[in-house]
Amino acid sequence: MTAVRAVLTIGISLLMLLLLGVPMFENPPSSYTGLTIRGTMEIAGSPQAIDNGPSAITVAPRSPAYRAGLRTGDVISCLSQRTVMRIASSHAPYTNSPLTFCVRRGSSWLPVSLAPLRRPPIRYVYLSLPAAALRLAVYLIFLVVGCALVMARPSVMTWLIFGYCVLNAPTSAAVAMDVGGPLAVMSCLFLISALESTAA
Repeated sequence: MTAVRAVLTIGISLLMLLLLGVPMFENPPSSYTGLTIRGTMEIAGSPQAIDNGPSAITVAPRSPAYRAGLRTGDVISCLSQRTVMRIASSHAPYTNSPLTFCVRRGSSWLPVSLAPLRRPPIRYVYLSLPAAALRLAVYLIFLVVGCALVMARPSVMTWLIFGYCVLNAPTSAAVAMDVGGPLAVMSCLFLISALESTAA
């Protein structure tokens, strides 16, 4: 039984390291929208929080955002966290899927669909090779600890902790970088990760 646990935990860990480790050292093309956002807007000279979403504070001329009709000062809403990261991150990997959200201009709400431009990579997604190596090393430590706990004291709790160690980094990376597998697979991973976090 110990040998089965070792093969299972180490095999899963090596598979996840392979799946995550290789992309960490790749340098994919970046998305460009020409849009800069923040969570507050200026109203009568004083910053106030907005409940409806962040405001577009800068729209670059001739950018995809400008061509889509966005202008500086527009308030954008109907945004998922992944859409916000695709807009806000200069290192967001390129994907040709459009960004869809709502824009408030004055008292009117308008739907917007924005297609990012593909542009050359901006160094590495993780900023540098040492940063990528450090992040991968941290993930490796998570996996080693998870494997050690299952091997030393197998129980429902240690298996849950191992599962959390395995799934936490992929789901976090998927949210932050807008990358991942098929929707059904990523949905299952997020659900399992959320259940494990709650149980832990």
